[in-house]
Amino acid sequence: MSIRSKPRDETLPQNGLELSSWIATKLGLKGKDSPPALWAALVRSGSVHKALVPPNPVGLASCIQEARKLARLSPQLLKRDPEDQQRADATLPVKPNSQTSSDRARLKFFSEYLRERAEQTNEFKKIRHDLLGGSELPPKLAAQFISSIALQFMSIERLRGYGIPVVGHTTTLVDVSGAEAVSWSDTLRIRVKWPGGERLVPYEWRWFSEDRTSEPKLAYPTTDGGFARKPVAAFSVHEDLYRASLALSRTLPWAEHEALWFLLTGTSPTVEPITVRVSGHLGTACEYARITITAEPWVSADRVYEAYQRAQRLLSPRVVKPFYSELLELYRFVTSRLRGSKTSPTWEMLMREWNRRQDKHQYSDYPHFRRDYYRTASRINRQIIYPGYSLNRRWRYHSGMHRNEARRRGAPVRRRRSKTMQP
Repeated sequence: MSIRSKPRDETLPQNGLELSSWIATKLGLKGKDSPPALWAALVRSGSVHKALVPPNPVGLASCIQEARKLARLSPQLLKRDPEDQQRADATLPVKPNSQTSSDRARLKFFSEYLRERAEQTNEFKKIRHDLLGGSELPPKLAAQFISSIALQFMSIERLRGYGIPVVGHTTTLVDVSGAEAVSWSDTLRIRVKWPGGERLVPYEWRWFSEDRTSEPKLAYPTTDGGFARKPVAAFSVHEDLYRASLALSRTLPWAEHEALWFLLTGTSPTVEPITVRVSGHLGTACEYARITITAEPWVSADRVYEAYQRAQRLLSPRVVKPFYSELLELYRFVTSRLRGSKTSPTWEMLMREWNRRQDKHQYSDYPHFRRDYYRTASRINRQIIYPGYSLNRRWRYHSGMHRNEARRRGAPVRRRRSKTMQP
């Protein structure tokens, strides 16, 4: 006697998108789906798997119970931050232990050679002598130099006309009353302070073109080891920095923000022999990740393989077993029959139809047929659709520089400005 499956309840969420929307509705959250951080926590806990494989009310009740528990214990999971939670794009510093003394000597010589070539360029001489007076800036002053609003839109001649020093000042946007501005207006002014003086100057932004579509943006390092960009006005000090860092990045194997930090502080970037970039997306429909390895031509294949294995273990410590094509075909067959019929067929009926279509991979009893379907569905959910990749802030490195190393060097913190403050 065959056991008939219960008819599918159309009110139950049938996939990740429906489940995410259902959870958001039950929790009374804004938006069509659950916050990415909460969804990622539910995937890691196994609640999503229990609710969807197969869709059942018991797993669904357990999932919403876990969601309420997480929301109560960790309210920060309810915040929506697409840049930090849904997507990740970072570079890992990979320094294999097998690096030989010859490799270290080669990298040291190459870095020193690049520094000497950079110091001979006209861009370096212009920034270092014309703007900085021939000396390097400490990291703290370099951070102030980058974050200065006055340098963002004023030229060196205009600064000198107002008597404002190029280095060592702080700036604040103020309104007509002199209070710090909270929104954009045409009457904004800039309060510039420096040791021994203070001045209010009008905020007059000069665009490069009338359509404002091709405005340059200065790349600068951040404390998390990455970089950010900020717009610059025409004929400004920051435009000079942008042109110089862009020219160095096109001549030498440096990024724009690395060239900028070298121009200001004299800190020469380290050219890593191997760089591993990890990018990915944590969404309600699926999760995916990519590992990109960039290596110098002289690096051995064994070290590239070692770097890939390290990134793979950090990204997903699980051991991924191979999928058999017959089992994937079995999953697609059963899923299509369950979705395409108004009444649920029995497992024995599904097995007989499967055997008629298959010549080799056949079943003699439906319990094994049903077991293979549920096992395959579980593996698909855990290894293909929601693998639980470790995409979070601990990956945020860039060009071999750890975030603590970036803080030690005094790289400026990335400050988010309101869109209403943009000219």
